[in-house]
Amino acid sequence: MQFVNPYFLFGLLAVSIPVIIHLFNFRRFKKVYFTNVRFLKDIKTDTQKRSRLRHLLVLLLRIVAVAALVLAFAQPYIPVTKERDNVARRKAVSVYIDNSYSMEAMSGDLPLLDKAKKTALTIAGYYQPTDLFQLLTNDFEGRHQRFVSRDEFISLVNEVAISPMVRTVKEVYTRLEAMPWDPHQDSRILYFLSDFQKSTGDAGKIVPDTTLALYLVPLVANQNNNLYVDSCWFESPAQNTGQRVALKVRLKNSGTAAYEKMPVKLTVNGTRKGLASFDIGPGAQTEVTIPFTNYTPGIQFGELSVNDYPVTYDDNMYLTYTVTSSIPVLSINETNGNIYLDAVLGRDSMFVSVNSPVRSLDFGSFGSYSLIILNGLSAVSSGLGQELQRFISNGGSVAVFPGTQMDAATYQAFLGGLGSGYYDAPDTVKTRVTTINTAAPLYRDVFENVPENIDLPVVSRYYPVTILSRSSQEALLTLQNGKVFASVQAIGKGSLYLFAVPLDPAYSNLPLHAIFVPTIYQMAILSQSPGRLYYTIGGDEPVEVKTTEPEGDRTFTIRSTAGDYEVIPEHRTVNALMTLYLHGQLTAAGNYTLLAGDKIISGLSFNYDRKESDLACYTSAELQAMWKNAPFEFRVITDTGRLFSNVIEELNVGIKLWKWFVLLALLCLTGEVIILRFF
Repeated sequence: MQFVNPYFLFGLLAVSIPVIIHLFNFRRFKKVYFTNVRFLKDIKTDTQKRSRLRHLLVLLLRIVAVAALVLAFAQPYIPVTKERDNVARRKAVSVYIDNSYSMEAMSGDLPLLDKAKKTALTIAGYYQPTDLFQLLTNDFEGRHQRFVSRDEFISLVNEVAISPMVRTVKEVYTRLEAMPWDPHQDSRILYFLSDFQKSTGDAGKIVPDTTLALYLVPLVANQNNNLYVDSCWFESPAQNTGQRVALKVRLKNSGTAAYEKMPVKLTVNGTRKGLASFDIGPGAQTEVTIPFTNYTPGIQFGELSVNDYPVTYDDNMYLTYTVTSSIPVLSINETNGNIYLDAVLGRDSMFVSVNSPVRSLDFGSFGSYSLIILNGLSAVSSGLGQELQRFISNGGSVAVFPGTQMDAATYQAFLGGLGSGYYDAPDTVKTRVTTINTAAPLYRDVFENVPENIDLPVVSRYYPVTILSRSSQEALLTLQNGKVFASVQAIGKGSLYLFAVPLDPAYSNLPLHAIFVPTIYQMAILSQSPGRLYYTIGGDEPVEVKTTEPEGDRTFTIRSTAGDYEVIPEHRTVNALMTLYLHGQLTAAGNYTLLAGDKIISGLSFNYDRKESDLACYTSAELQAMWKNAPFEFRVITDTGRLFSNVIEELNVGIKLWKWFVLLALLCLTGEVIILRFF
């Protein structure tokens, strides 16, 4: 027990006053003689004993009453911890208010965020005006990175609003801990006001300073039901005009209620494109497919939506994709073009096929193509090899058909720079292709079923493709002797296809075989970089956009399709790839356009983080168990039936005892009156 005003303890000397009064307040008795005094002696003896006891009780009550009053004026209290005096030192109070979208849930008749703000104001009210205060939210604003007065703190709390930013407890604590303070002058106290979701509540991973006091205030919602759109993707990586596509949608139910026949809608460019219904149980997830057809080329802005209440921020998911009317393909030839390639690519309006001799290449135009085919080159120069490496890394696809007179050293240098396998010495043993990798994306949708005696290309002469053991190279077609006839490897954001033969009937009948057409066709289709359907707000992910537009002095702008919001991002352009850095500038989910001046370059979509859509939260017992034997001052403040203000007062100055001593003094005085009056 400690005292706020210890100097009042000198008042205990007043205890001597009732003692002195008792000692000097003697009554003198006069003797009266009677003839028979035996009975009077018995009465006198009994009366003196009762009187002495009564006087001692009155003395004791007076001593206790005086001592209790003195102690009440000294204001005794029991501090929260024995290591720290919570009263004598100035407080440095940091309060974190979780203002993420999960705090829109209701607690009683108030949203959790409003309850958190009200609690923060209550906390501030029980500290002195001379104490220091710091507010922190998920926005990590610069103005919150300092201590302020109580009045300014109250003003900052009233301005807190819902934010799309999501922070873990560890991130918040690290931010708070970085705030400079003087441990010799200030007593540091941290309050966390949050719903402590399990998806973000990594509270057990932080190691607080033992000189700090950490108080967790979990806010509990009325219910934790939430149905939301978790993610979406296309089954095909590329979309073309007139093509039937399938959009896969994953939906999750984080609550305890089951849903039946719930609709999920898809709109593209403001037009309803598809509708699907689904059933989902409590705590489950499901996937639905929405098929539709793209009829117009260009940028497509889509939106998926479900109906759910009260948490609605994750009911919509925005997506952007591009429908192409043609795929540009460049064939690099030793001299002239190849009649077999021209037959596949030159007669289909889906492809824009360009032939170029190797000696008159324009390296600067590579970025405008999706697929580059090396057709029968005798050698790959170092300059061409470097440009092709850059092209593949930026998302392009390269298919290699070696030349009949191949310079193995230049090919090996080119392929070695990509970390790919290489061509071995030519093999003249006649064989045939016996195996098709139908699980590979190139052939996944080509065959409904593959018969055992399928007719596959016959090979008279070939360059075996060696697959490195630690590479991602995958065999597409395999010869009867187990050698690789065709392979694919993912490199950077692009793909490299290697074939074991030139497009010459003297080596194989591949260019004349039926499998040649879907092979070239699928390579061209898959060469289109699908891009990201959407990005996450608050993730600070760099946005990569493939562009052939010269940068010059233009200003790049990201503008909402509704036209009510725009930002100018930081950007860097390397070759044909532009990278945008948003630094948290976008705060509203939706579809956006990327403009260079007034020209639209690309479409972008941004969605709120789904990390907080799972509303499962830690209980107070689980939070307490995380630091059961913590070597620092720690407490979980829950609804214990008392006013929250009383709890904060105890944390601020400990358990005050002066009221109990005043009550004790009153009881002693009452007891004295009763004894003197009735006994």
